[in-house]
Amino acid sequence: MSLLQVSGLNVSYPAGDGMIRAVRDLSFVLDAGGSLGIAGESGSGKSQTALAIMGLLPGNATIEGSVRLDDEELIGQCEETLCKLRGSKMAMVFQDPMTALNPYMSVGRQIGEVLELHQKMNAKTAADRSCELLQMVGIENATRRISSYPHEFSGGQRQRVMIAIALACRPRLLIADEPTTALDVTVQKQILELLGSLCEELGTGLLLISHDLAVLSGLCGNLIIMYAGMTMESGRTRSVLSRARHPYTRALLETLAGLHGDEGRLPVIPGEPPDFLHPPNGCPFHPRCRHAFEPCDKVDPSYRFSSDSDEATAGYAACHLEQRL
Repeated sequence: MSLLQVSGLNVSYPAGDGMIRAVRDLSFVLDAGGSLGIAGESGSGKSQTALAIMGLLPGNATIEGSVRLDDEELIGQCEETLCKLRGSKMAMVFQDPMTALNPYMSVGRQIGEVLELHQKMNAKTAADRSCELLQMVGIENATRRISSYPHEFSGGQRQRVMIAIALACRPRLLIADEPTTALDVTVQKQILELLGSLCEELGTGLLLISHDLAVLSGLCGNLIIMYAGMTMESGRTRSVLSRARHPYTRALLETLAGLHGDEGRLPVIPGEPPDFLHPPNGCPFHPRCRHAFEPCDKVDPSYRFSSDSDEATAGYAACHLEQRL
């Protein structure tokens, strides 16, 4: 059963004499209780997608398309309706918990506020439940730490507090935007395992955004690769990573493999991301692609399904080379 359906999503901003298209014709489906990863370089449109779903885009943004949560349209909803949905039915874990948490409020009060607002709990019941949630996300001495302030926690602990706030009302959808970027590898692993186990326990659909394919590979059943606001490739995570169809996906995988190499220089993707105000014609990746040929700089590649005899390797890619092969 589909939990989240995004169709033809476009996000644009005015700039100078034109419009910056941060997200272009993005479509995907996330099933109830499923997990979907979105990967790509900085500026590929990942966070803009998350903010569009949550209804948190700035006032100068223009948004088009459809975003349906449990078949309820979110685009065009009034702020009052969206406020009721945020926290209760959909929630988000932001990249930097130090700026997302209120430094003037104890963490217990910040969790309790969500429970009082959406579940109509009284202050005492909300405080007890907040303590249980801190324990659930692995905060030791929760009965004492519930009165602590964000600056009294480590980076990993603050991220756990953010997860507790997000999951307080058992939302149907959880969006995690680069939740482990500023954490060391050991804490990163703990946070990812916590996210996965809690979403499985609560039956929550997970949309995980990251630039790190290694992070997404162990947690997400399906994967989308974005570049310049567009989908380059999508499919089952194992299929995308083992049988990458788009040169951009392969380039990302090569840089990941280079981290574990013993010799030689670290592989890089040459060039820079495109100018969003003046994007290139054709495929947006063609100026950086070593496989580019005649149609790539003139014709937009269509987004097509591709499958070998093994159904597990089926997927979609927007690439002239893949279509020619």
